Amino acid sequence: MKKYTFQISIMALIVSLIAIGGTLFQNWNKNWDSVMFAVAMLSALVMILIGWNIYTVFDAGKKMDLLRSYVEKQQTKTNETLNFLQMKTYMSLTDFYKKIDVTHEYFIHSLLVVEYALNGNDINVANLYIDDMNNQFPIKKPIENFYKAHVLRQLFQLKSHPLISEIKSFDLLFSRINDSLYSK
Repeated sequence: MKKYTFQISIMALIVSLIAIGGTLFQNWNKNWDSVMFAVAMLSALVMILIGWNIYTVFDAGKKMDLLRSYVEKQQTKTNETLNFLQMKTYMSLTDFYKKIDVTHEYFIHSLLVVEYALNGNDINVANLYIDDMNNQFPIKKPIENFYKAHVLRQLFQLKSHPLISEIKSFDLLFSRINDSLYSK
């Protein structure tokens, strides 16, 4: 039904114009009594209401487009805020694991910080954490195989990120982690 609203409105407008014309021309030489005047006024009101209906159909489409645009902007802002909060959370965890010297968790969370920094186009933070991870070599504590696989999976996932070419020392970190994890 929604598909044919415009066509139905146009047809109703044409019918009401015909009704007004027929009423006026049919009774042109006669005296206008209250019934003929009421019919003419009701026909005019129907025509105005149908015109208003057509106008609101077009106006509602514009309002829906504006609303859709607003929702998309708000969704983008929300995603950016969420990405920033996740990055800050992983930054805190990275600092915590660095202080208590839990190497595998430090690397896992540092790589997550780099991922969220790249998602938020924050190249400086990503470079800072990559450099900090590069400064952790040689790794003092051995890392269990499960965590090795997890760190390598994150590294390979980061390697395919579109902004990874902006990171200065990622390739050095990649080779260091890859070599150190496979050598033990």
